[in-house]
Amino acid sequence: MKFINVTEFSKITGVNRGTVRSAIKSGRITSVERSHAGRIIGINLEKGLSEYQGNTDPSQAMKTSKEKPTKTVLSGNKIIDYQEERAKKEHFVAKTAELEYLKMAGKLVSASAMETCIFETFRKLRNNVFALVTKKSQEIYAVTDPLQVERIIRVELTEIFTEASNGLFKSAATLEASADTE
Repeated sequence: MKFINVTEFSKITGVNRGTVRSAIKSGRITSVERSHAGRIIGINLEKGLSEYQGNTDPSQAMKTSKEKPTKTVLSGNKIIDYQEERAKKEHFVAKTAELEYLKMAGKLVSASAMETCIFETFRKLRNNVFALVTKKSQEIYAVTDPLQVERIIRVELTEIFTEASNGLFKSAATLEASADTE
């Protein structure tokens, strides 16, 4: 456990002595050894650096810094670029605001409601395709021409898929209208 004075600590951190004293006074650096009279004797180097980096906003540190650091080292060997992290935060805030706007404008619908709509549409589609066999089996059985059988099946499938498509479109429009009223 190595203790250093305020001047040495300020040189290591790249800020002036007043900034270090201010950080100690505000409680951002607590690993300080004091005399009986309350004067600062030294700062624990490892704990002090960790506390200073963890408790100091890098943008504020840059204002008083002799050097202009762009990276902050946190626990372990992980290096974090303050400007990059700030840009990520700003991007997240902008995307959140955009989503809120789209929700208010009625451009977004509930994902669970859309999943239910799609599930119901495809369930009906499946049931109609399976019902095709029962519905057209006698008619197909009576026809001997393979091209005629193909035509019957094609017409029926086209009707089934068109009905499913229209049903999905109507359900989506209903969901959109309900999103507008919310």
